[in-house]
Amino acid sequence: MKKIIVILLVFAGFLMNAQTAHNRALHLVLQNVDTTFFDEEGYRWYEFSMPTLRAFTVMDLIEEGGTGESCFQIKSSKEYRRFLKYSGIKPNKFDKKVFAYLECLVAEELITMWMTDDIAFGYVTVSTDFD
Repeated sequence: MKKIIVILLVFAGFLMNAQTAHNRALHLVLQNVDTTFFDEEGYRWYEFSMPTLRAFTVMDLIEEGGTGESCFQIKSSKEYRRFLKYSGIKPNKFDKKVFAYLECLVAEELITMWMTDDIAFGYVTVSTDFD
């Protein structure tokens, strides 16, 4: 019986650590917001930009929290171009500069980020529909 309780406590600690890492990543992103606006469909958009070193920290925190079905990370330009090809998107000049990509759902907020040699940028979308 004690073993089961210990296992449950360890598992609960792992889940809390994963959620904490994701929330720290979201907090770091929201500290770098440049603009925010609402669209016609009721979503709030936060556009952000940050140095690539900070973006790597965000990606590491997401990875520390565990990338499940709601998180998608690409960490090479070759894989990003392959992702575009399978998505049916024709790469443009900008896409050739991207070497990392992140799409992750954290606390009902979708983080999407692109990384280039110069800067990392992206957006966070939040549904404002509280029905």
